[in-house]
Amino acid sequence: MISSCRYLEFGTDGRLVVKVLEPKLNVFTKLITFKTGIKVPEFYTKHVVVAMIVLQGFGGVAFIFGSYLGAILLAMHQLVFTHVLNDFYNYDVDETEFSQLFSKFTQVITLFASFILSKIVSFLDFKML
Repeated sequence: MISSCRYLEFGTDGRLVVKVLEPKLNVFTKLITFKTGIKVPEFYTKHVVVAMIVLQGFGGVAFIFGSYLGAILLAMHQLVFTHVLNDFYNYDVDETEFSQLFSKFTQVITLFASFILSKIVSFLDFKML
């Protein structure tokens, strides 16, 4: 739902995207604080949505034109926001939301791992020459 409405429904106050993302961010920050003991600083959800859009937009365009900066921006987006958007850890295994979110999460992690592996292989291949 977030990916389909994040660009069109943003407006000036974030509207629907902020309403959908805010509970997920609250749960995620509480989980981080509980597990690590580190207090997450206060932030506006609207700024998080802007960061998501900027990382995906600039990263995608730069990656298309062959820039490593684009790849780094897209990787940062995946590392930071995958855990927030696919919050399967908040549901029981028997619920349908768990299986949908866990499936999306594993797909993103698999794509990220294949991206990292391809970069390592191309780096090693470059060193062998």
